[in-house]
Amino acid sequence: MPTKMKDVEYTGTGNSPLRQAAIDSILNGDIVIDVGCRMGGWIRPRYDQGWSGKELYTVGIDPIWHNISDLFSLYVNYAIGPEDRDDMVYHIVANEPGCNSLLPPSEELLATQLVGGQLRSAGPAEKVQQRRLDTVLKEAGFTPGESTVHYLKTDCQGADFSAVQSMGEFLKDTRYVEMEIGLDPENPFYVGAERAEDVIAGMESLGFKLIEFVNFPVSPLPEGELFFKRNS
Repeated sequence: MPTKMKDVEYTGTGNSPLRQAAIDSILNGDIVIDVGCRMGGWIRPRYDQGWSGKELYTVGIDPIWHNISDLFSLYVNYAIGPEDRDDMVYHIVANEPGCNSLLPPSEELLATQLVGGQLRSAGPAEKVQQRRLDTVLKEAGFTPGESTVHYLKTDCQGADFSAVQSMGEFLKDTRYVEMEIGLDPENPFYVGAERAEDVIAGMESLGFKLIEFVNFPVSPLPEGELFFKRNS
């Protein structure tokens, strides 16, 4: 039976002991991937907390350029999904870049307010290139079975499990996966967004165990973060 979120919920502040242990256990030559790194704010503190001085390969991925390439060994402008395509529709939330997605924003999301009271608003869609994660890694010169992905973080706005699946054979050598997830199937952020229970079951079928759940109380709609570790 899949692990229940309430059984592994972390309610403290800052990095939990589990995440700190994952940060501390990185080895020279490991790969770190950040999908949806619009501000680069996720990866910089990790260097301060234990990655500095280690030789690792950092991959940043976002369909829209955010001028943060200095944080990564490789920064590419792709959406991530189950197949390589050059004609994907990318839905823009004009006044909230953190809500851009391959999935259309829901009416519930567009009815939420930004700080200051302004409603989120849908902007014009853009055409973007989509690549599988294993395609990105192979283009960077990595080979399944020879390269270890220590940490994969996804913030794909409702399509995270699909992105993780696109790792293909690289998943066998992936240690940790962190992803954001909507928590209310009746009021999703995006049309067709993945359900938390389905994602947990799917990840366990891929060989990953849910070891931590964190709730985001300040999100516009119920949202949280799931943290998985590869079964040994």
